[in-house]
Amino acid sequence: MPSLSQPFTITPIPRQSTPSPIFISSHGLVPDTNELDIAISKYSISKFLVHPTPKLIHSTAIPSNQVITAFDNTVYGSSQSKHSNFLHLNEDTKISVPTPVIQCLSTKDSNEITNTTVILEDGTIQKYKDTVLVSTQKFHIMI
Repeated sequence: MPSLSQPFTITPIPRQSTPSPIFISSHGLVPDTNELDIAISKYSISKFLVHPTPKLIHSTAIPSNQVITAFDNTVYGSSQSKHSNFLHLNEDTKISVPTPVIQCLSTKDSNEITNTTVILEDGTIQKYKDTVLVSTQKFHIMI
């Protein structure tokens, strides 16, 4: 029984007159055996291998003096200094937050409204619906 640790040899397959992309070796068709030799031509593989070109779906210019502290979809948190922290909900909305954003989760509901949950470094959890702050909860973490 073959395993991943056993080497498999690759040999050139003989040319055949039929344009079939799959070649079954005649010596592999032996009664009472569990083996079957199958070869697939390079041509048939190349028909299915597609080299996808990445598609840019969003682009945001970020100034070089900003440090991205959290990112999800198009929502991200940035920090320019210890006292300059922002939450970017979209290209047009940048909200000042008291401490750096350490985690953000952004999802769109069936009505295409973006719901964002943000965790700040001081333990505050903020929830936004589109660009409106819906709730804020502060948790005190003791270590």
